[in-house]
Amino acid sequence: MSLSLVLMFAQVAPPVPPAPPVIVSVPQSPWRPGERALVSWMPGEVRCAGAVVQGAMVRRPLGTLEFGVQRGPNPVTYRFSIDGAGRPLSIARQEGATPLTGPDIGPALAASRFAGGSPQQECSVTYAARVWSMETAPVEDLVSYTISPTGSPLPREGWARIRAAGTCTDAPRRACCCAPFPILRRSREHRG
Repeated sequence: MSLSLVLMFAQVAPPVPPAPPVIVSVPQSPWRPGERALVSWMPGEVRCAGAVVQGAMVRRPLGTLEFGVQRGPNPVTYRFSIDGAGRPLSIARQEGATPLTGPDIGPALAASRFAGGSPQQECSVTYAARVWSMETAPVEDLVSYTISPTGSPLPREGWARIRAAGTCTDAPRRACCCAPFPILRRSREHRG
């Protein structure tokens, strides 16, 4: 092909429009960076030998507060068996299932109860994490978090949602039913 033919073809061919810009959509998380998120672990179906177990009372583990969470952690699956009284035994986390932090999923499963009478083998349950901002978390989960003895304090926004939902924080409040330490003033009065 001669150079004149190439130049003539270049002048006749329509110009190729530039490719449209690539737009990447990043989903916005419901909380801002640096804000705490409430992570609640929800149990799924309990299956034993492939069949769904009915009448299960599967306990949820305590919620945790996390910083900088952009999405929920991967689901965590536990394998176990059920004895004749309905108690889970031989509880073990499935290999490769690593939660974001160390929630008490195993102990919550150990506290769960199933219908008694017939032992079950090859059971499993998968816990999925739900991540909430303080503005969107269910009030029940916020209240549940406040009773955890090992958690960090609930942020003011969480307490504001609890107060707005009911009157349990209004005076007069119920007195503590159990003191896990001696109240010295009372013990001195009883000694005489």
